[in-house]
Amino acid sequence: SQSHFYYEDAAGKTNPVTQLSSSNTLTLPRQNNKLDFDPADWSSTSRPPGFSTWPPQSLSALLKATPADGANCVGRKCWEDDFCESRKLDCGHSFDEWIAPTRKWEDLFELKEVQGMGVGLFTKTPWDKGAILGWMAGSVLPINRSSAPGERSCYAVEIPIGRIAKKQTYAVIDAEKPGNWMRFANHDCEPKARFVLRRCGRMRIVTVEAIRRIRKGEEVTVDYGGQYWEVEGRLCGCGKRGCVSKGK
Repeated sequence: SQSHFYYEDAAGKTNPVTQLSSSNTLTLPRQNNKLDFDPADWSSTSRPPGFSTWPPQSLSALLKATPADGANCVGRKCWEDDFCESRKLDCGHSFDEWIAPTRKWEDLFELKEVQGMGVGLFTKTPWDKGAILGWMAGSVLPINRSSAPGERSCYAVEIPIGRIAKKQTYAVIDAEKPGNWMRFANHDCEPKARFVLRRCGRMRIVTVEAIRRIRKGEEVTVDYGGQYWEVEGRLCGCGKRGCVSKGK
């Protein structure tokens, strides 16, 4: 399989995806259909509620689901439309088995140039409302790795760790350097999909799920959330009536 991503430009030419990193260097984002975890990243962080030992020594320990996650298991394999109905964490489903089909994501999606937005994610097949389109891969890091919001990766999504509480502790799944095809879902103020916290067996994951029917050839878009647009200089160009940047 390819180690980098390729997209089709407006002229129909295939090009490698490049991007400016947070340090303003040109990089080639790497295809990495998994969650990377390094215990050293967590050695100086405080123990959140719900952990008997800290720091975590494995990804499954960090993202361990709790009974509060309940009947949110995605089932046996992605794209098989077989949500698990069990509320028990020992339902027998595993993350590695569930993501196995997604290695062939290019059978169902493609990357194309989007004017004013860079590269976008497009469907090769229709998707029903509620369908899981994919999941967020990348490096699982402490949320405070960056000292200010403006320094954080534009490709990071939050995932709760430990006990679910009003004052929740989060990690981030950062897809800036390594990630899968879902990192290319652009923002739209009237999105076609959303991020959803789910579990796969005993482990929490973040999926991307259709909130309406998506036709073949349509771009997959999500809402990046209000905090994303608080960073100075970021403006949405979707042009929708309720656009977050309207009037700015």
